[in-house]
Amino acid sequence: MPNLKTLLQATMPFTAARGIGVDLFAKRLPPGAAVSVPEPIPVPIVRGPLKISNPEVIDTNPLWQWTHAASAPARFSSITCKVRGMGLNYKMAMPVLDSLDFGDVEVTLLSDGSKVKLPLQSAFLAMKFFLPEGTTPAANTGFWRLHANTDASLLLLFAFELAGGAVVPLAAAKLDALGENLMPEVRPPEIATIEEIVHATIGPPRFLVAVSLTCCKERADFEGGGVLGAARIYPHVMTVSNTALSRIESTVLVQRPASTMPHDPEMMSSIGAIFMEDTNADHSATGTLPPLPHWHNFFDYYSLDPIKDLGAREVAFVDRNKPARSITGGIQRATGDVVQPIANFYEPTTTFLKVKGQGEFDNVHLAPKMQTTLLTPLGVSVAFTDIAMAPFCIHDCLHMHTRWGMPTGSLPAAVQGFRGDNEPYAVPGAPLVPTNQSVFIQMTSPSSYRYRAVAEGPITKGRWQCFMHHGMAYACDIEPISGEAIFGMARAMVESFAVLHTEPFQTLTGLTSVAAFYWRLRFGGFTGTVLERIKILDLTLCRS
Repeated sequence: MPNLKTLLQATMPFTAARGIGVDLFAKRLPPGAAVSVPEPIPVPIVRGPLKISNPEVIDTNPLWQWTHAASAPARFSSITCKVRGMGLNYKMAMPVLDSLDFGDVEVTLLSDGSKVKLPLQSAFLAMKFFLPEGTTPAANTGFWRLHANTDASLLLLFAFELAGGAVVPLAAAKLDALGENLMPEVRPPEIATIEEIVHATIGPPRFLVAVSLTCCKERADFEGGGVLGAARIYPHVMTVSNTALSRIESTVLVQRPASTMPHDPEMMSSIGAIFMEDTNADHSATGTLPPLPHWHNFFDYYSLDPIKDLGAREVAFVDRNKPARSITGGIQRATGDVVQPIANFYEPTTTFLKVKGQGEFDNVHLAPKMQTTLLTPLGVSVAFTDIAMAPFCIHDCLHMHTRWGMPTGSLPAAVQGFRGDNEPYAVPGAPLVPTNQSVFIQMTSPSSYRYRAVAEGPITKGRWQCFMHHGMAYACDIEPISGEAIFGMARAMVESFAVLHTEPFQTLTGLTSVAAFYWRLRFGGFTGTVLERIKILDLTLCRS
């Protein structure tokens, strides 16, 4: 049966430590130990005449810095990232998050239905593990199968035991003393013997909660097209018990600053959220080439002001009980990337498909909106504000996807979803969480939200349940070689399409203004007539 060291090998920081030959367990820290994250000093990018001359430094540059106080073990604060873009070339750290707050975990015993609260407080913190950097190799097994170079990361192990109906701490010394009796070994039922089953249930109920913040260096694999260079950040909660459970609930409060740091005249100051629902249909004109990044090719519907549209209610981003289904009558979609008369700008009837487990929305972006000025054919300036960056953000955007759609009919493994409760990167279009989980998002301010995940059982004893496996990503800049080529081509093609279709504001400003490019992705129409590429008729119906 596994001891504590063996169990921890399944976490992301331990996997990254093994990738560079480090025994992280041997470097464990006492619960009260201070952890200091030095300021990262990335190597600046030097551009040659055709492309950057040192691209190899990008995925090895340290980027992240954060603060963790021993007195508040469930909180990380002042989380910053040094980025290539925004004209900074790693010179200054961008404020990514004011704080990440992990809520207490609640479990429900399968045996009698009793609920047990597991407080993420100092009294229950058994040990911690700091990893300055590491590597997770590409793999075909385990939770962590993507290649990544990790940055400053911390894992906190909280340990609990039920004694006389009360939750008491499991100190490091007792965890060590329990050895292989700490947790049962997970065996397929058909080969587990009666003796093993009885042995595995001896002792009081015990629970481990591994809370970790794993930061990653920049890679271009967050979205399926390889356009965006992004630094992933994983706030994980992993829970395991020596007794079967019927339910586990975990929460994380994600708080961005209310305003962005001034860095781009086209950026507005306030940071806010947008909710998007990815499409599952291939809207490419040819079925083989990626479609233009117009919104009707990538999304089914959206909310650009979730607090206004949805209020303070929780929104189901993943609902494990929802079947595959089709929605008709909620939207009208533009007919496609072909020349059409204005009478046929929209499909007469639009039906879109949702996969099993797909919820009300798929992704949330916390970012400032953009602003620009366009010209009418008569040369009149028109100011546009609140322009959302989608389907990919150029900078200062914190993305979180619980699912990726299939706008080109296929997806690379990095953005595929779960099969079962422990096989990620396996099913195109499926939610990015174990299939026994549902995920709910509640906006707590314009720039912050509460992430609540619920796993429903029976949940196997001795096996980790991972929450927020998908993590988030902060936009560093467009990937500097192929990404820049794709982005530049997209801008040119979108402008050419606008000219061909006599869309409003024929001034080709999208080639010089990024904000104007993003405006065109959402809006089309004809001279003098601006039309949404997706007309939302009934947002409530869309979310069903």
